[in-house]
Amino acid sequence: MPDYKSLSFKTVWSEEDESYIGLCKEFPNLSYLATTEKKALKGIKELAQDVLKDMDQMLDDGF
Repeated sequence: MPDYKSLSFKTVWSEEDESYIGLCKEFPNLSYLATTEKKALKGIKELAQDVLKDMDQMLDDGF
């Protein structure tokens, strides 16, 4: 399974949402809203890790 640590992450402030948004370059459809940059970054990293685990499981199941 690819390691989520090799992915590119960033956070941006959203005036509209009044929150920080965590983003992942390799998964442009993923985002994570949080009240702080630290929480947004942690959230998007965990979300990307979950997606990679799901993808790995799908491969193991023969999809």
